[in-house]
Amino acid sequence: MGVAIAFIAIESGIETAAGIWGYVFLTSGQGVSATVAGVAVSAYWAMMFAGRALLGPVAERAGASRVLAIAIAGVPAGALLMTVPGPAALSVAGMMLLGLAAAPVFPLLTLTTAARVGEGGAATAVGLQTAASAIGSAALPSGIGLVIGVAGAQVTGPALLVLGLAMCAVYALALRPARAVGTVRG
Repeated sequence: MGVAIAFIAIESGIETAAGIWGYVFLTSGQGVSATVAGVAVSAYWAMMFAGRALLGPVAERAGASRVLAIAIAGVPAGALLMTVPGPAALSVAGMMLLGLAAAPVFPLLTLTTAARVGEGGAATAVGLQTAASAIGSAALPSGIGLVIGVAGAQVTGPALLVLGLAMCAVYALALRPARAVGTVRG
C-alpha cells in the first residue's frame, strides 16, 4: 500500500509541475515567445484531457495494466525530450508526450485498486491515494520551483526526468511479488 501511495504522490507531482512550470521553462529556459509558450501549456492540459478521454476506452480493450505500463514509461520519455538539447519544438513535443502519458495513470491505478488490495480495503486505499495525489501535487511543484529559483528554468526538464525515473522505480517495486510472511531475505 505504501508503495502505491508514494507512486501516486510522485506521478501527480510530475503532471502538476509540468503544467505549472511549463510556461517558465519554455520562455526563460528555452527562449520561446510568451504566446507560443502559452499555447504549448494550454496544449499540455488539452493532452491531459485527451489522454483521459481516449486512453480509457483503449484500456478497456487492451487491458488496464498494459496501458498503465506504457503510460508510465511515456512520462520519463516526455521529460527526456524536454531535457535533450535541441530546438524548442523538441521541448514542446516532450511536454505533449508527458501530458498524454500521465493522463491515464491516476485513473487506471485507482480503477485497479480493488484488484491489488481486495474489495474490503479498496475504499481506504483509494482515499489514501487521493490524499497522496494532493500532497504530491503541492509538494513536488513547490520543490521544483525552489530548484528553478536557484538554478534557472532550464532545470525543469531534468527535474521532471529525475522524478519520472523515480516514479518508474517505485512502480517496479510495486510489481515485485510480495514475499511470504516469515521468509528471510538472502
